[in-house]
Amino acid sequence: YLIARMFLTMPIWRDTNVTTILVVIAGVTALIAALSALVSFDLKRILAYSTVSQLAYMFLGLGIAFISMRADLEHLSYTAFLSTQFHLISHAIFKSLLFLTAGYLIHRYGSRDIRDLKVDRKSDLPGFVGLVAGGLALAGIFPLNGFWSKEAVVGISYAAYRDGADPGITLTAYIFAVVTALVTALYVARMLYYLLFVTRDKTEGHAGDSKLMVLVIYTLSGLVVLGGLFQIFLDNYFDNMIAGIEFHHLEGGPLFATILLTLVLIGVVAGTFRWYMLNPKLGDKVESILILGWIANWARAGFYLEAIWMWLFDLLKKLSYSVRRLHTGDLNYTMAGIALLSLFVVLFSLGGAF
Repeated sequence: YLIARMFLTMPIWRDTNVTTILVVIAGVTALIAALSALVSFDLKRILAYSTVSQLAYMFLGLGIAFISMRADLEHLSYTAFLSTQFHLISHAIFKSLLFLTAGYLIHRYGSRDIRDLKVDRKSDLPGFVGLVAGGLALAGIFPLNGFWSKEAVVGISYAAYRDGADPGITLTAYIFAVVTALVTALYVARMLYYLLFVTRDKTEGHAGDSKLMVLVIYTLSGLVVLGGLFQIFLDNYFDNMIAGIEFHHLEGGPLFATILLTLVLIGVVAGTFRWYMLNPKLGDKVESILILGWIANWARAGFYLEAIWMWLFDLLKKLSYSVRRLHTGDLNYTMAGIALLSLFVVLFSLGGAF
């Protein structure tokens, strides 16, 4: 949100390297987070990975906006910014619904493992409604709000490529967006299959569900269904903020690409349900394929990112402890030294030191 509001005061969009790095990091993050969600059995971890993936989608859209601005496609740039803000609002609705529903189910049945949970439509109607509405919105299924916002980001990346805004990187962004959308549909279908269709002895739940929680779940489910209307309010909001810029909605090629992708997503969700029902060991068979098994193991380990962060943390901790003895304890001398060093760095950066 802050980057979208302040991008005119930060002309980083003029630098090709910065925008390329932004798009690549966003695309890779979206994909690896989605793959991690695909192999996880912890309900909250699935939703957490999903959140990272969807936030990366927003930054992918911001990268497209920067690239379009540099290519003098202002209308496309502002439309891309509109798409990212729309997805920010849309995601806030369906992901808060999913997390609240997850909390409802965890409290009711005392487990976070989707293999231990069984949501029954009759006795767990709030959980059923929240899971189906939030899950299908996350997958981008028409007509829920996730379709309107996420597919807008996918469509704008295709539009940037079609209009010649740095074709190499915009095509890369579009491929990342489409592949991640397909993986998202897969892990949503997998999650719903385990929670709704696997036959198991259901643990008796806790009685006395919060009426306020149930009310909020139903309210958010309604907003998920009607959330596409938020785009109208955002259009008016941006029109009032930025005069003289016409916002272009998806049409022609981008609209066709978006409709085609949506049909594919529906097919992926439906096909995954059918395959799982006909062959419950489908996941194990897929992972028996060598390269897919490696990817699954890396995804379960979060692609070892947490191990890398912890290694860097330990390294920096050791370095900081090794220089602690250099601290004199006199704050005045320390602040003076930091000020002089900062001044030197600034002058050197500006080319005025030599």
